[in-house]
Amino acid sequence: MLAAERQWLRVVDLLVFESYRNKGIANTVLIDVKERAIAQRKEAIVLSVTHGNPAINLYARLGFRVCGQSDSHIMMEQMLPS
Repeated sequence: MLAAERQWLRVVDLLVFESYRNKGIANTVLIDVKERAIAQRKEAIVLSVTHGNPAINLYARLGFRVCGQSDSHIMMEQMLPS
């Protein structure tokens, strides 16, 4: 029997142009991503962000937690309700 593979949704790129930042755009996008992931019965949303990127604070406020890091990036995940 094969082990069950973890089901997750990965956010690859999320870029908001500087003139549009701090207007809730990334927040709205990530809330929509979460709703879609839940509808698709995913277990988690994962993303990575470069060290020092202020978006880390947004991700943390939305419930993402650090799950690993490399020399250049921090990996974060948000576990979803089953």
